[in-house]
Amino acid sequence: LYGRTPLLMPAVTLAAARLSQGDAAGAGPLLEGARTWLQRQRALGLDHPHLAYLEARIEALDGNSDEAMAALRRAVSRRFAGVSM
Repeated sequence: LYGRTPLLMPAVTLAAARLSQGDAAGAGPLLEGARTWLQRQRALGLDHPHLAYLEARIEALDGNSDEAMAALRRAVSRRFAGVSM
């Protein structure tokens, strides 16, 4: 699923941490990189509930609550069962 980018989840988590510290400039490139990776996966025809969940996280962190909820609904409708830590 994660191809050659196993650090996507930590990058999104780091973006969240930076945002929580008021570092939007530091979070921006991380979120943009994650969004670009997601677009590449979709261009390859990959459609997995975890991708929709990641999209929801990215959109939420970027302040796009409507898009985040839509992505979360897609994840759940595709039987997303959560993330194991």
